[in-house]
Amino acid sequence: MDAKTLSEQQLEWAQGHVSILSGLYGVLRPLDWMQAYRLEMGTSLVTDHGKNLYQFWGSKIANYLNERAAADTSPVIVNLASEEYFKAVDRKALKARVVSCVFEEFKGGKYKIISFNAKRTRPDGALRD
Repeated sequence: MDAKTLSEQQLEWAQGHVSILSGLYGVLRPLDWMQAYRLEMGTSLVTDHGKNLYQFWGSKIANYLNERAAADTSPVIVNLASEEYFKAVDRKALKARVVSCVFEEFKGGKYKIISFNAKRTRPDGALRD
């Protein structure tokens, strides 16, 4: 998403509908302020809440997404996040229907995920409701 090309109305829509998963912050919206960091979701992190970031976040991320989607009569989350990041969302606690996107290319007569291109295409951690 190139925020500089979006109108004020489009930015406002994105702020209300796009969520970005973060190992450090949990869930961010496009215009939220944050410090730059590098932290893989699979990083080992021993706390009172578990031994890694998945256990640390538990159902908090799903509960937050449920709150954001509560106003919708038929909530749907379009998951653009990698499998690694989306594992931080407790699917059992999530009430919305999830549609996950897979970024594939047609090469050699079949569709396959080209890791490098999929990472460039995917705004890692991005969800849209």
